[in-house]
Amino acid sequence: MKLSLIAGNNRSLFFVLVLTINIILAPYVWHVEKNSQQYLVWLYLIFIQAFVIATFFKYRDNTSAQASAIIKIKGYRDQKNGLKFSDILLQEFNYARETAAQAMNDRHTMINYFIVISAAVLSFLGSRLIVSDPFDPPSGQKIQFMVGIAFLVNFIGWLYFLHLIRLRQAWVSSAQAMNQIKEFFIINSGLAEDAARSAFLWKSNTIPPAGKRSNVFYYSIMLISLISAGVIFFASWCLFQPSAMANIHLLSVGFALFHYFFQMHCYSLFLDYQPVFKQ
Repeated sequence: MKLSLIAGNNRSLFFVLVLTINIILAPYVWHVEKNSQQYLVWLYLIFIQAFVIATFFKYRDNTSAQASAIIKIKGYRDQKNGLKFSDILLQEFNYARETAAQAMNDRHTMINYFIVISAAVLSFLGSRLIVSDPFDPPSGQKIQFMVGIAFLVNFIGWLYFLHLIRLRQAWVSSAQAMNQIKEFFIINSGLAEDAARSAFLWKSNTIPPAGKRSNVFYYSIMLISLISAGVIFFASWCLFQPSAMANIHLLSVGFALFHYFFQMHCYSLFLDYQPVFKQ
């Protein structure tokens, strides 16, 4: 309960901080930088933030398995039928194991696809800028096209991000399912429970938490966040044309950092949440 309260306070602080930054940016993009249309980037960030936070609240209680108490087999009849039941449990264990392995394989495949898509699109947009005459900046229509493509790539990045979050949740659920089955066999194996548990390194209370840092899922999320933030920077930078096209504006850097901060904290927002199941 205490951990849930702490996590809830962190989420509230995160939401308040994001809202505060958006309020601070609003007058600047609508008045100071209105001519450069930076409000388009700001509005897009508002849309993404609303979409992600709404997704969290909509599905946060539907992404975790509920563990049940292990019951010890009693009586000769139950023990006699235990072999048939163990065959079913073995199939369940194999399914959970394959699901966990598939989550890791899907993560690797998705990251590769996103890198290829991002590299292809950014190479195309970069080539459009390189071939442009430095004394004749790209037209407004071309700039709007490049900004639209940048927003599209960023949105695809968010879909990949949410998919990776779900894969991480699926991996944790599979690990919990395997440990539930192991715990059942430990209790009903006829061996001393301490001796039976000593054979397993991973136990129900030692499974890495879903929101653990310094793992392949976390670094994959970091890579997606860096690319997505870079795309936001590119969109903001393009909108500063033609007068500041060759310069790096602090607002563009600020948008990119804000986006990176929000996306990386969404990793914790989704994975550190512990649903409360009704008894």
